[in-house]
Amino acid sequence: MTTWNPRMRALATGLAIAIAAFAASSAGAEENKEEKPTEQPPPEVVEPVASPVVATDAALRASFKEYVGLRKSEEKAVYLTFAKGANLDAAANLAREVWVKTAGEGRDLPHFEFVPAAANAEELKGAFEMLRDVLTLKDVVFLDLDEACGCISIGVATKEPSPEIASFIKQRGVNSRWVKTVVTPVVRQTQMLTSRIRPTMGGLQIRNWTSICTLGLPTYSWRMQAYGILTASHCTEGPLGGSQPTDIAQGLFLFDNIAHETLDRPLFNNAADANCPVGRMCRYSDAAFANYNHPTFGITGRVTRPASVCVAAGPACSVSVTRNTDDIRMLWGISGLFVGINVDKVGRTSGWTRGPITRTCTDFNVSGTDAMGAIFDTGVTMLCQTEAAATSMPGDSGGPVFEFHPTVGGGSFAGILWGGAFDSTTFVFSPIDGIQRDLGTFVYNQEGVSGTWYSNGQFYTSNVDDELSVIIERNVVPADQVEFVLQAGTQVFDRKEIVLVENPAAGTGRWTIAVDRNRRSDANGLYLYQLPGGLLEFRKLLNGSMSEVSRVPIDNISGGTRLTFQWGSD
Repeated sequence: MTTWNPRMRALATGLAIAIAAFAASSAGAEENKEEKPTEQPPPEVVEPVASPVVATDAALRASFKEYVGLRKSEEKAVYLTFAKGANLDAAANLAREVWVKTAGEGRDLPHFEFVPAAANAEELKGAFEMLRDVLTLKDVVFLDLDEACGCISIGVATKEPSPEIASFIKQRGVNSRWVKTVVTPVVRQTQMLTSRIRPTMGGLQIRNWTSICTLGLPTYSWRMQAYGILTASHCTEGPLGGSQPTDIAQGLFLFDNIAHETLDRPLFNNAADANCPVGRMCRYSDAAFANYNHPTFGITGRVTRPASVCVAAGPACSVSVTRNTDDIRMLWGISGLFVGINVDKVGRTSGWTRGPITRTCTDFNVSGTDAMGAIFDTGVTMLCQTEAAATSMPGDSGGPVFEFHPTVGGGSFAGILWGGAFDSTTFVFSPIDGIQRDLGTFVYNQEGVSGTWYSNGQFYTSNVDDELSVIIERNVVPADQVEFVLQAGTQVFDRKEIVLVENPAAGTGRWTIAVDRNRRSDANGLYLYQLPGGLLEFRKLLNGSMSEVSRVPIDNISGGTRLTFQWGSD
């Protein structure tokens, strides 16, 4: 083992490299190097362990018929919505008990507050179904069974709601006290990261002969048994819905094709699905899948990582990328998110933006603009969509939406962005549930991710020819240290490196471990305090010079751990 650097000192314990790229298998390197991703389908999407919010919601829903729903606030409060008649003391006790059990002792317990609902859950569900066709009225933007307020919300595009809405509510026999109207911008599809980058990742510009959009996520379709991309359906050629099939290019030039459309469900009407308002055409997702023209054109489950993220709704964020290898790795797919939870998106026009969810499972009417800039109703309604208060702009359509986990630099894939308000202050996306209902199931996590933050298995760089196996050994070095080992596979002879970069608050240290034709193994380590904010930079000899092919954060590796990487192929 290489001598430890005397400057190394010490970090916080926790979990995990977001080398969000490790396989469930613990097979040795010699076995793993034969398993090419083009020969073996990646594992199915792994669902994360239930969060305290999800567990609390499920427990209250199972125990109290008066329970309607909940929402999270930025102030670490959780608002529980109940109809009359509930034992609120018992509900609060159950919420606290489930939260502590799920989150673990020592975690901050939120302040629970109660919101009175206009009616109980069953009554609101029935009222929502009775009001479905309010979406056919002029200036109606959305219909939402709003669990946060315990009421039915109707979004309207005018300051003074049309008398037709009140008349419609009365005609359908719904108690008007259960319904509120909300002035809101109309929602448009947002067509318009622009560099050519290979392999492709989510968030990059894509285009065809009719539109410029954003690549959602490189993925694997079980229905098509093929690698490809998810993006917005309206980003393909021809009318929304139904496979054309469209050739999709990435970067600036139309002839630089990477994929062709293969899955795109046609629109349906009320006769096909009673959830669709009478007289309108519907889908559960504005999403389409396109097969890669070659499996190596993308890396499953990765999103390009812009240089910065913005949280103020409205202004665009930078679309610059520090390095082509910078990425956000999807650890799994996630559904059932709640109002108040922050979600992120990456789009080719407004970059990486973040904001809280404001509506869930809401039916949105889709508007467009004509050649003169006039707004018109497309006649299409997207069912059970999610809205967030964060920037989106024309060209961001098709972009990935995810819940970001900053301590590991990874994310949970939540859906595909397709629209937003004309003032750019919101975006609307199709969640995973709707995408799978329309198009079948997909792999959302990076190939090799087992669902844990890290484990033995395979690690993939941004160069698709690379494969590294990783072995995790715990409690094998002093508890205040972490060791990194690099080994050369039997077919590797050109130089390979891992640069250990310490926490910037601790210093500017960079230590390189390397292998080549003569040196087959190398090792070094860091003290725990050097890890938060630190990185591993993976480098290899390409075209005569050392080039970085991946980097991952190392914030929360447990003390006493040894990570052994074997670079199995060039």
